[in-house]
Amino acid sequence: REEADEFFQWAEAGIFEAISMQDSSAGDPAEQLIGYLREALISGAGHFTTDLGTIPNAPDTKGWTNRSTSSEYDNWTPNGQRLGVIKAEAGEERLFLIPSIALGIAMCVAQQADETFAETAVSVSSAMASHGWLKTDNSGKRGVGRRINGQLMRVWDIPLTVLTGEDGGGDPEKPRDHSTPPP
Repeated sequence: REEADEFFQWAEAGIFEAISMQDSSAGDPAEQLIGYLREALISGAGHFTTDLGTIPNAPDTKGWTNRSTSSEYDNWTPNGQRLGVIKAEAGEERLFLIPSIALGIAMCVAQQADETFAETAVSVSSAMASHGWLKTDNSGKRGVGRRINGQLMRVWDIPLTVLTGEDGGGDPEKPRDHSTPPP
């Protein structure tokens, strides 16, 4: 009996240690999507614009490359597909992600890394809502209507800080406080 108890304690400690070593974002569709979108921006597979289709602030961090040959002039060009737009609203920069494009790019980036990203718009938007990132419309729908280049589209409306990691979302260097949702 004593030997069985010792074995049980040893096994239990090993299981708890293995669980604590796992990446907490690995099972979170929203965190995974944001991670893949960051990789897409870095690798040149995607970019963001303003809601008017122009170059955003800090374009080098939003999927744009300066192809200028002169230090006097900038020649910013977008990389890859447009993943969404950035718009300032009430003193906060918001990111309007186009769900089908964002999911498609995430799947491509995952595939290039020999990984699988098989999440759906429903699973990702549910995870974003649980983080408190997502703005919903008056009826509670997670995809909200926003104008992009004059066209009304259904998008995921999240704070830009989620993508940049400034809220700690998906950034292992900056643990996020989950006790209260972000503003």
